[in-house]
Amino acid sequence: MLKADLLRAAIVAHQPWFVQNPDRLEVYVTSGKVIAGGAASASYSYGYELNVLAMDYPYDLDSLTMPVLGWARRHQPSLLLNPALRQEGISFDAELLNNDTADILFVIKASEMVIVTFDGNGKPQAKHRDEPLHEDMFPPDDQWSLLAINDNTGEELPLTEGDANG
Repeated sequence: MLKADLLRAAIVAHQPWFVQNPDRLEVYVTSGKVIAGGAASASYSYGYELNVLAMDYPYDLDSLTMPVLGWARRHQPSLLLNPALRQEGISFDAELLNNDTADILFVIKASEMVIVTFDGNGKPQAKHRDEPLHEDMFPPDDQWSLLAINDNTGEELPLTEGDANG
């Protein structure tokens, strides 16, 4: 799913520890629903919960919360703009394993449009659509747009652009 891949990429860009420990980060979907109308269009959407599990995580909760919020600003802005979703849209649990590490699970309500078109032979083609840009509310040059700096190169890594394949 597009948004799951984008979320993983945002977290890894912000926290290089996951580059060295990729097995310590799981991003998966639960409670999925397919929402399709009876209209002439074959397009539909998914509603689901994105689960982000950081295992044996040696850093503080803020270092995961910041890329999650940066991702939400660009890819699921309703979590920040809708008052009801602000309260319930992003939750977390943490199991403190010892003084230095924890297992942290974020659960994030997400939705994703799938646009269905048909090629010349009538074969359906699905394209997952990201959210439209909200530059009036979230300008691309605001401070939340930059959440990561590459430790090796010093390169600034904006989390509001790019693709999931990084």
